Amino acid sequence: MRKRHVVVAATGLVAAAALAGCSGGAQTPQAGSTPGANDGSVQSTKPTAKPPSGDPPVLVKPTKSKSPEGKPTHVGALTLRLPKGWHVHAGPGKDSAYVTTGGCDSASLRCPGFRVMGAAQIKNGHEGKPYKTGSPFYPATDAQPCPANPKYVQKLPGRPKSSGYGNVGDRKAVYYQWTISCVTKGKKPKVKSIFYQWEWYLPQSKLLIVDQWSTSTLGRILKDAKFR
Repeated sequence: MRKRHVVVAATGLVAAAALAGCSGGAQTPQAGSTPGANDGSVQSTKPTAKPPSGDPPVLVKPTKSKSPEGKPTHVGALTLRLPKGWHVHAGPGKDSAYVTTGGCDSASLRCPGFRVMGAAQIKNGHEGKPYKTGSPFYPATDAQPCPANPKYVQKLPGRPKSSGYGNVGDRKAVYYQWTISCVTKGKKPKVKSIFYQWEWYLPQSKLLIVDQWSTSTLGRILKDAKFR
């Protein structure tokens, strides 16, 4: 029997090889905040709400808000309008794209940015088993470093901070916000910091977006996404 590690559920770092690269400071949103919440891209529900079985079309209402500025760019199965200075990279891993938002520029989870993933990553998104709603995306089977504080490891919550349904283009995604603790290693881990993990999951489209850097405009960008 393998020794139980500090990770108690599942979240968004992959194998250690993907961690080599850049580092940067994480942005800390206000408690309970949601990237893009002001534009109606997320509809909050209780964490115990039953998620939809698929990703049906969202009833899009006319809005006066402007579409995100930026050149339409292919990111995995999506076309997104990305601000100037953001870059798309293949990986880490198969069927995965990483968008860096500044600070460094590589497909490293230590670079501020977010991931857009397909079926291959979803298949191993829960400690080597298929990703499942109600648990954070976490493909590793051992304790993983925190993205902005790699000397500490992640300790995951049993429940999301918030959940609901979010718009990804003209479709509806299951949405989660997780509060993940960064703790010291050892028998008596101490919490040193936290970060938020945001997830948008479309089970029928086999698409998962994960953001560990609190990208403040991501909700709005996803709301205006186009499927390729």
